[in-house]
Amino acid sequence: TTLFRSGRGGPSIHMGGGVGAFVDRIFPKHDAETSHALVASGAAAGLAAAFNAPLAGMIFVIEEMRNPFHYNFLNVRLLAIATLMATLVVNLLVGQQPVLAIDVYDTPAWHEMLLYLAMGGIIGIAGAALNLGLLHGVDRMKWMGRDKWKPYQWIMFLGFVVGVLHYLYPQMIGSDYSLVFYSLAGNVALKGLLLFIVIRFVLTIFCFTAGVPGGVFAPMVVLGTLIGLWCGEVSAWLFPTFVSNPYPFAVAGTGALFAATVRAPITGIVLVVEMTANYSLIVPIMIACVGADIVAKALGAEPLYWVLYERHTKPRPKPGL
Repeated sequence: TTLFRSGRGGPSIHMGGGVGAFVDRIFPKHDAETSHALVASGAAAGLAAAFNAPLAGMIFVIEEMRNPFHYNFLNVRLLAIATLMATLVVNLLVGQQPVLAIDVYDTPAWHEMLLYLAMGGIIGIAGAALNLGLLHGVDRMKWMGRDKWKPYQWIMFLGFVVGVLHYLYPQMIGSDYSLVFYSLAGNVALKGLLLFIVIRFVLTIFCFTAGVPGGVFAPMVVLGTLIGLWCGEVSAWLFPTFVSNPYPFAVAGTGALFAATVRAPITGIVLVVEMTANYSLIVPIMIACVGADIVAKALGAEPLYWVLYERHTKPRPKPGL
């Protein structure tokens, strides 16, 4: 599956939650609330380990799992211990470098912030469309599953398409961040960026709905970076004296797409800052993430993971959005 467009973030969260459930079974003498906290802490640790982002792991559980997770002092301590230990182990094994080891950019000028807000609106539309495509694709695959041969035909077709794309554009295919580094090195023209965005958008939907092992965390990171970089390049082309550097748009776009799709803007802000170590971009990242979340909500996009959760469990009240 290394050529398919899936990431390690989702499986890491699932495995972490599984470890938490395993610990719960080993030490069963506690209440249901503690059991939920153990599973949530394991999921947070999985996210922290996958992206070297302990704060984002904690905030993801508090923000995204706010209904199943009971917010109290003990549970927050469990989250903190789990994410801290996971991050320490990862740092001991692979070092303390950020997951996205890109350049650290200066804070943009205040007059550029309106462009980051506009980019957030554009990415909010893209996030709502991505949610719609993913959920429609899941429904479509369930319908195709009625014919036992159709899923196999679909997988073979998808494998053929991915193989051809890997031959033509090797940087575009895979579950790592090579396309991010390739694009941020200035190797892709404006039209090429738009082509890459469309192809990666479609591939992300196809691979996820086809059941390719992996998650959508890493694909969202790459896709958000590409859209953000495209917005930055367009802004620099339209306003050459207004935009000092288009590359910070790529960093902000990463968090904005996460905020629009998962509907967790605070997690998106902290996750991108920890992944890239671009602490100087906290303000434009916040503006882009909040703008994307507002637009996605206005378009009726619901949190992706919550919708998938509802489809696999009995109906529950939706979280307040």
